Amino acid sequence: MVIHDKTLDRTSDGSGPVTQQSLADLPARDAGGRLNPFFKGTKIPTLGEVLDLLIRYDGRAYLEFK
Repeated sequence: MVIHDKTLDRTSDGSGPVTQQSLADLPARDAGGRLNPFFKGTKIPTLGEVLDLLIRYDGRAYLEFK
């Protein structure tokens, strides 16, 4: 999963540390609605999904593993 914060509280409709969530629960979280109603329904992406988008659009990214 690709997420910036250590917890879900600030950027999603979930709460608590990311490390205490199951991989099945994380994709079900809304990671956009708290920031702007336009982005409601945006999911926390997997690394594979992000890499697919980068390849598709010839993008680049700098990854920081925590």
